[in-house]
Amino acid sequence: PPRSTLFPYTTLFRSVIPAGTPSSEGPRVMTNDESFSFKTFGTLRVTETRCGAGYRVSDTTCSPFDQFSLKLSNQLAPMSFGPSQVQISPEIPDAKISLVNDSIRIEGDKRSNTTYTVTLDPMLKDVFGQTLAGENSFTFKVMTAEPGLFAEGNGFVVLDPAVGHSFGVYSINYRRLKVSLYKVTPEDWEHFHSYRSLRYGNALTKKATEELKPPGQLVFEKVIEVKAAPDESVETLIDLAPALTNGHGQVFVKVRPADEPDDAVRVYAYRPADGSVESWVEATDIGLDAFADKGALVAWANSLKDGSPLAGVQVSVT
Repeated sequence: PPRSTLFPYTTLFRSVIPAGTPSSEGPRVMTNDESFSFKTFGTLRVTETRCGAGYRVSDTTCSPFDQFSLKLSNQLAPMSFGPSQVQISPEIPDAKISLVNDSIRIEGDKRSNTTYTVTLDPMLKDVFGQTLAGENSFTFKVMTAEPGLFAEGNGFVVLDPAVGHSFGVYSINYRRLKVSLYKVTPEDWEHFHSYRSLRYGNALTKKATEELKPPGQLVFEKVIEVKAAPDESVETLIDLAPALTNGHGQVFVKVRPADEPDDAVRVYAYRPADGSVESWVEATDIGLDAFADKGALVAWANSLKDGSPLAGVQVSVT
């Protein structure tokens, strides 16, 4: 008979072998009850839609950079799934559609203030051979992206000498940025670490955190305009020349949003309270590696431009 007549869908079963059950291999019987349980699979349905890292519910919205995700009740048969079984309206240019475990994910840049409709082919099959049941069309409302400011390096960057002496920051929906450059030396390294510890910690009030003195000497400060369309992620290159000597040296860079009087107050996770990007940036032609064991330390200096070994480099250990 069809297997659907054997057990009902989505049902938990518990099987018990009672004490006293004889063995087929000898005279002994079971002294205790033994049990096991199993659950039958259900019909193939979309059980949840997500937008980015959050749930798509009435009081949340999608960013143009969020992925769409549709979670299914059963895992799809990967060999029979193809992106053509997912239709998106309006079209997302160069959309990447993938199957990850029991979810269909859609990635790609989307238009702000736009409602997208995702329609799944009713002939989608799961690993049990079932086709999609229930609703197969879902909407995702994309709003304007939250302003964002980012940089690479996690607080420490060595510039590539082949690309000049500029430090890049990436922003979304900020019109103006305040740039501060501090000339630093190795003697400021300890100050830099204590400064970052206090800036990123919770020991101080917001006001006290913003009033902390950065390491080094302030040599340049300016508010710059960001050239970008709404919801466009753009890189802004900051020329570090004012804080360098003949193109070399070390700079503490601080970039923060230049707030407008009518801007909303924002709270930043894992960032200073003012939303700034801060980094110790080194402009050098020398790459330095060190190898140590219990008896010696060997330093190796080479050119960052082409990797060739350098002679005559003076190295000290502090």
